[in-house]
Amino acid sequence: MQNTPKTIEAQKCHICKEPLPLDFFTPDERRPNGKSSQCKKCIAEYSRLHYKKNKQTIKDKVKKYYSKNYEKIVEKLQRYPEKNKARTELRSKVKQGLVIKQPCEVCGEKKVQGHHSNYSKPLEVNWLCVKHHGEIHRKY
Repeated sequence: MQNTPKTIEAQKCHICKEPLPLDFFTPDERRPNGKSSQCKKCIAEYSRLHYKKNKQTIKDKVKKYYSKNYEKIVEKLQRYPEKNKARTELRSKVKQGLVIKQPCEVCGEKKVQGHHSNYSKPLEVNWLCVKHHGEIHRKY
């Protein structure tokens, strides 16, 4: 009889000690099961606290990166002017309250991103969560 590998359907988070389904863990090819040892919720909490504690240092690093790579950033923005114009206009209208973000059209998640299928119509977007927005882009 052959040894068949045991499929793990859940694992315990190293931080909160909760047994959770594998979807709650980020990919990590260095680990035996290909998933990180901390759940996404614990990683997000750590990231928030780390940012709060090191806010000025992080802002300084970002500012340094932008000043060092300014030409590369400008070149990328100029490569897709219609895309950047559409994003800027949508962001502005959302900030002004003229466009209201809707829940994800697939799963109902509240934290969403606007997906433009046509950049010439910047206010016509599909509201999608990060997961479903990524799935659409990976199709192309």
